[in-house]
Amino acid sequence: MPAYASPYKEKTLHQFCSLNGCQDGAYPAFGLVSDSKGNLYGVTTAAVADQFGGGTVYQLSHAGSHWNLKVLYTFKGADRGENSPSGG
Repeated sequence: MPAYASPYKEKTLHQFCSLNGCQDGAYPAFGLVSDSKGNLYGVTTAAVADQFGGGTVYQLSHAGSHWNLKVLYTFKGADRGENSPSGG
């Protein structure tokens, strides 16, 4: 049986910062979802700028030959979703 050949190629769209004080979050998880306009949405499991962790919800939008990242929400510790079943 022939192997499945995917029409897609993997490409890094955004390199998340891992330094203290970064605003975009760290450790993206759980894959991405898209909307009808082609924007991609995801979560990180840590917000590096927040010493208590918490994570972020972000959007990647396509602009010409590159992608722009926008942080939509930053969780503030465990009381705001950090340890939710969805992980974000």
